[in-house]
Amino acid sequence: MRIFKQRLTVLKKQSGLNPWEAAFAILIVALIVTVVATFRSYGVSWDDEFTRAQGADFIRWWTSGFRDRVVLSTITSEYIYGALFSAPAAALGEILPFGKYESIHLAIALVAVFGVVIAFLIARRLAGPRAGFLSALLL
Repeated sequence: MRIFKQRLTVLKKQSGLNPWEAAFAILIVALIVTVVATFRSYGVSWDDEFTRAQGADFIRWWTSGFRDRVVLSTITSEYIYGALFSAPAAALGEILPFGKYESIHLAIALVAVFGVVIAFLIARRLAGPRAGFLSALLL
């Protein structure tokens, strides 16, 4: 146990990071690598088309100067969800070289990674780096 503590102290001095923060950095890199390696294989769920259609409808609404009101009147748009996610995801579907659904899945997975980072930051602030790492790991 003493040797382990000495090695942790050396790691902290060399990297400037707390060992729990270093473990969190490794976890985030592993998450990002996993997302990049797997997002094309998630499959299509029942609401992927709704998300894509809603995003496209919101983009048309904004670019028309709020005159194209299809987004407010169609059941497929489900405007109650909001466009903060679906509009950028739909735009990514048009820009990225992947399929429309794969682009949405990539956006979902990257937002999830962002959520893990936010959970780490909040828990670290409230209870320290170990709590931050554990909250990120459990997510």
